[in-house]
Formats: sequence, C-alpha cells, structure tokens
Amino acid sequence: MAGHLKIPLSIFNSQQLLILAKILLILPIGLWGSEAIAQSKKETAANPASDSEIFLYRGLGASYVCNALTAKVEFPKAVGIAAATYTQLLRSRHGGKVAS
Repeated sequence: MAGHLKIPLSIFNSQQLLILAKILLILPIGLWGSEAIAQSKKETAANPASDSEIFLYRGLGASYVCNALTAKVEFPKAVGIAAATYTQLLRSRHGGKVAS
C-alpha cells in the first residue's frame, strides 16, 4: 500500500518489539498530562493532531528507531530518543493535543 511504512520486524527480538509496541501505542496517553502543562503556562496551542498526523509522527518514530539500529545505536537509547522526539513534535506543533 502506498504511504505505509514497511519495517522488517525480523530486525527486532521479541523484547524489543514489545517495548516498541508499548511506546508507539501507549505514549499518546502520557500526552494528556502535557495538555494541562500547556494550559497552565497559558500557551496558545495550534490545532490538535489529527489521526493522519499521528500516523505520520509514529511512522517517523519507527523509522528513526530502524535507522538508529542500523547505525548500531543501542535499542533502549534509540527508542528513548524517538519517543522524546515524538513527544516534542506533538507539544510544539499541537500544544500536546490529539484530536481523538
């Protein structure tokens, strides 16, 4: 399918896949707290991230992890940086808000 990120899952072991899945699926829950932080700072936020934007940002994070692993970056470090980048992107572009 056009537009879908294809990641060969064989490059991950089962523990790494579990950690990656948790980050990509659970991380947006932690962003709800960032909405309160943004409001407390009285920041004006842009529009909440749409489903398609979330899909894009998750794909970017997964791509980062794959590229970092190819470059021999340790898995926990690669995932941590990808998660931090994902969170920063949502906070800076959308004030930490997600439409769904």
